Amino acid sequence: MQSLPLIEAEAKQRQRQAGINHAENLKNQNSRLNQKVDKADKPIESVKQSLEIAAELTGTNREYVSKAKQILKQDPELFKQIP
Repeated sequence: MQSLPLIEAEAKQRQRQAGINHAENLKNQNSRLNQKVDKADKPIESVKQSLEIAAELTGTNREYVSKAKQILKQDPELFKQIP
């Protein structure tokens, strides 16, 4: 759980970069069309969410990480009791 804020910060940075990339692509319609054609020729890559990455690091699943995050927000003392 300690690494979740770092993972979320990385995800936020990826979102920002995706927005910047999208804005740049809109400037040039031909470039945008070429990218769509290129993407159609390549398999779709899965982008993992922060919760999935944290779950892999802790050896659990994303639902448990999500629940632990909620408990940490709502009751930090109770969170300390979680093994």
